[in-house]
Amino acid sequence: MGTEAEQQLDEKLAAIAYERARTLAPIVCAATALALVVSEPSGVPVGLAALVWNAVTIPALAALAWALHRRRVRPTHGHVALAALWFAATGGTLIALLSTHERMLIAVLVLETVAAAITVSLRWTLVGYVLIDIALFVEFMLGGIVDGPAVGLIASAQVFGLLFQRLLWLSLRRAEEQRMLREEVAQKLAHQLAELQRSEQEREVLGMQLQRAQRMEVAGTLAAGLAHDMNNILASIKTLAELSVAHPDAARADDLKDIVAQADRGAELTRSLLAFSRKGQYRKQVLHPDLVISALAPIMTSTVTSAVDLQLSLGAPAQRIEGDSAQLQQVILNLVVNARDALVGGGVLALTTRSVTKQGQPWYELRISDTGKGMDEATRLRVFEPFFTTKAVGAGTGLGLSLAWGVVQAHGGEIRVDSERGRGTTFIIELPCTDAPAPVAVAPTSEVVTMPSKHTVLVVDDEPMVRTTTRRLLERKGYTVLEAVNGAEALSTFDARPGEVDLVLLDMTMPVMSGPECFDGLRARSQVPVLLVTGYASDSAAQRLFARGASVMEKPYSSRDLCREVERLLGRS
Repeated sequence: MGTEAEQQLDEKLAAIAYERARTLAPIVCAATALALVVSEPSGVPVGLAALVWNAVTIPALAALAWALHRRRVRPTHGHVALAALWFAATGGTLIALLSTHERMLIAVLVLETVAAAITVSLRWTLVGYVLIDIALFVEFMLGGIVDGPAVGLIASAQVFGLLFQRLLWLSLRRAEEQRMLREEVAQKLAHQLAELQRSEQEREVLGMQLQRAQRMEVAGTLAAGLAHDMNNILASIKTLAELSVAHPDAARADDLKDIVAQADRGAELTRSLLAFSRKGQYRKQVLHPDLVISALAPIMTSTVTSAVDLQLSLGAPAQRIEGDSAQLQQVILNLVVNARDALVGGGVLALTTRSVTKQGQPWYELRISDTGKGMDEATRLRVFEPFFTTKAVGAGTGLGLSLAWGVVQAHGGEIRVDSERGRGTTFIIELPCTDAPAPVAVAPTSEVVTMPSKHTVLVVDDEPMVRTTTRRLLERKGYTVLEAVNGAEALSTFDARPGEVDLVLLDMTMPVMSGPECFDGLRARSQVPVLLVTGYASDSAAQRLFARGASVMEKPYSSRDLCREVERLLGRS
């Protein structure tokens, strides 16, 4: 053991001696006083010297017992305190023996000599024995009561006491060494566990950083194409609206339908972009992967250049998987961007899907192939390593493929690459299929017939046009509509009309008081139905309110869907 461990062990043994002294001090004090009282009546003389000794030691023992009980003595002085108790008792017996020459006291002295083992410390035991031996030697030389047999008996008792004390010391030392070893091992294991937990937290943080960095890279690539498509959509809407105003005839209905279609296309583009802002949160559900790829087609078309021939061959429309559509779309888009960069002079970029069988189970396979320059073997082996890239400095971060690998692994799938220099590259993604049914989309129905209504709806939104169009729509359906520009005004309106508001249409993001805060205020007042309208229904705050009983509708919504949901919440479906 090292010096520090030895010191810790000595401190622990001193603490053990201290606790023994606390226990024995009142016992020794009481026993000494009792022996003094019963000695003379029992025929054992005490003698003047012994009376003086006891008159001094009994109060001292009482004071020591009190100090130990109140912990006024330092734990490091445990050996000294325990030795003092033994000296007090044994010294009284020795003085009585030497002053009265009572042979019965020799037996008492022998027993107290053996009892020295309780002092724990060998040093204090030897000190006590030396003092006894000096006193007995003087008595023996003076020809007193201590003769040869008595000296032999006491010497034997001292040898036995030393052996017993040493065995006790070794057993305590071994026990403390084992305890300290267990504590050291436990501390090392705790430290290793803390290091593992810290490493896991750092890995999760790094993973989130990788995903955020990749989203930034992809967002920069998509910006130009997305802006181009949005400008086209807005131009179409503006033109069709002008035609509707200028030609109030039957063709106006077709123009309005085209306006709605273009608005839906714009909404689909914004939903695709919003999927990248979910900070790696996985929301698995049963889905058709072919439909996921089809929904991504507009954004892929805007990503590649006109020199690239983007081909989709979706051959597994019936297959279903459990997955997060936004994360899978991000993986596909990462691979499409890489393939586009490899097609410097143009070429073919093909996405092909099919059903395959692995170990007797159905799997879904997606192949993303390009006719670019391909990779050599060294590059192919490192392609999924984080921060590994063959692009020029500033042209890429080397995070896209490692992120794709992580997402596919999280979905229980596999991803691999097949490539040769000069023969293009093919990324193959395989995902396990499921027999669970996919959510069924509600087919459009005929326009809701206007019916008289006595219900009052409170519309809460900070956007004036949203409030105006919603109010007009609901008033045409026979509802009484109240408006509020934020959560605070909504609560004031609700309080000013107790019992009148039957439904609250609540926006999530508003100044002064947000939608979640307003929802809490409404719930503190009543259980009025609340329909949350938000730009992204997968938002964590919206999902929390949904779990608490609110209904959720994602913007932009059709007038038919809004009316249907309002009637359902009001019990009119």
